[in-house]
Amino acid sequence: MCRFWFKLILDIPLINKYDYVMRLDGDSKVTGVWFNVFDLMKNKTAVNFANVEEADLEAILPGLMKLKTFTLDYLNKSGIIPKNPIRLTRAFDIPGQIRLHNTNFDIFKVEFFKSQPVTHWINAVDESFGIFRYRWGDHVLRYLTTAMFATPDEVLVRTDFNLPYCHPC
Repeated sequence: MCRFWFKLILDIPLINKYDYVMRLDGDSKVTGVWFNVFDLMKNKTAVNFANVEEADLEAILPGLMKLKTFTLDYLNKSGIIPKNPIRLTRAFDIPGQIRLHNTNFDIFKVEFFKSQPVTHWINAVDESFGIFRYRWGDHVLRYLTTAMFATPDEVLVRTDFNLPYCHPC
């Protein structure tokens, strides 16, 4: 599932017909009244509408912190300057943890995630087998991807808009 939502969904030809993909897990529920989040994303030129920020723990997922080394090495080797260095720093600011946006609700802009620099990063992660060896989740990988390739204004977070949501319900 992690590899599907991080990489494989982007390989489905039908996806190219759409501007955005929304994920809403089966145990999640949009509650109350919401505005049109797709219109908001379009108006703000956002590439991701993320859920709540949390963290994964090395103590629960041994090998998780290898993702920190992998990410920093990737940035160094590729010469990429993160577009959101504050988010990238926050990703790793607590020892033994990596921040994430839960992806049980998530909307992403297809064009952004299929762009050449993002695709190169996605393929590098995939070729590392970290998703399989260490259960690097799509949620932490999406957080890191947006930290590297999206400006702060291009990532919206559901909790900033007080949108009611339930998981698990």
